[in-house]
Amino acid sequence: MNRLALADLAASLASHGDSLAISQHEVSAETIMNYWSAFRTRHEQWHRVMAGYRDAKNSGSFPSLHRWWDEYEGVLDDILVSELLTRVVATLGSVCERTMIDEGNDRVAAVTHGVFHSQLDASYRVGQILLEATAAPVAMIVRLNRLRHGVQRWSDWLVARVTTSPDAHIDYCVDQHRAQAFRAELRDSGDSRFRTMTSWLMNASMREMIQRRSSATPGLEDHNKAVIAAALGLFRSDLFDDYGVPKSHWLMSLGVDWPNNSTPAHPVFES
Repeated sequence: MNRLALADLAASLASHGDSLAISQHEVSAETIMNYWSAFRTRHEQWHRVMAGYRDAKNSGSFPSLHRWWDEYEGVLDDILVSELLTRVVATLGSVCERTMIDEGNDRVAAVTHGVFHSQLDASYRVGQILLEATAAPVAMIVRLNRLRHGVQRWSDWLVARVTTSPDAHIDYCVDQHRAQAFRAELRDSGDSRFRTMTSWLMNASMREMIQRRSSATPGLEDHNKAVIAAALGLFRSDLFDDYGVPKSHWLMSLGVDWPNNSTPAHPVFES
């Protein structure tokens, strides 16, 4: 069950959004298409699963519907939790486009934007299924709905965390007012060390919520792994440490190869 890995990656990318955006270089077309292809492959599987619900419902076979809920409960969890990563990657794509407009990152933003809308389509279909809830156990519907609401709230936190700049748009949040309030709190919370500690605590709280409100039923594990790998591939490998955690901007600046070779890596090296 790797849906927690989807949330962990979303939290990690959001916590280092400014550093990643500033240090990002142009992304190859192949890497961009890998992300699109990995998501589309999983998206098609999602829709096949949800089409099975419609078929069972239209046939009027309650035993088939009961089996569908038991078998694909984990896939519904995956769809809801995946929204966290999709919104964060789309936000990072938009921030990178504005930060490095001369280096072709508009291609990244276009693809991450398209993936975002496909994710919304899948999430909307899950919402419709939960609203109908034909032959579904009541406890399962309550749990899934609580997970959906939790993911929406934490999505706004992560999107706001990507960058605290007051001029940056918050295009991929659920609730604009809530996301703006989160960003204002982060911006006014003190120095970077305090914000880092806040992020750690909030990320741990988000993880606990997902763990508590998710089922033990596995989803599309291989497809989730492919999306995680493709999302990571959008960012330079040297921006992450040996554990896959994004480096801080200060740490990256010690060894980053800047586009302009005349620019020193860090002020400490200035003569």
